[in-house]
Amino acid sequence: MPPKKEKKGGGKKKKKSSNKDKDAGGEVNMSPEDQIRLLHAEKAALELQLVCRREDTADARDMCDKLRRELAEANKRHEEEKQLNDEVIKSMTRQYNSMLEQNIDKITERENIIQTLRDEIEAQKVATAVQIQQKEDEFVQMCKHFADLLVDATAKLEE
Repeated sequence: MPPKKEKKGGGKKKKKSSNKDKDAGGEVNMSPEDQIRLLHAEKAALELQLVCRREDTADARDMCDKLRRELAEANKRHEEEKQLNDEVIKSMTRQYNSMLEQNIDKITERENIIQTLRDEIEAQKVATAVQIQQKEDEFVQMCKHFADLLVDATAKLEE
């Protein structure tokens, strides 16, 4: 709040009357001219007070208007910053969701690759087991054939 302004002119000062001018009731006996001068002095003082109060009121209104404009500007900046912040949050959320979707796609793709490789490993195990079984069967047949040859050779030698 701005400091109060000094009163301009200070107004006319009343002369103090002596006790001899007072009547028995404590009121001052004045001549009509003195009463007119006193009333003019009071009127001038009141007019000065009114001018000061009008100036104070105008200053207060100006300050109030200035503060209202500043508040409106601050509210406008706040809303702009809030809108910008909301836009940044929305953009970051979109980016996050996009990255999340990409990562889920990569995870799914790699899980599919892992499953494919597991299936291939299982197929290789089955194929290897079949090949081992075939080789064992061949070896057993060769052993039987060799045993038969030995039996035949032993039989021929004994003859």
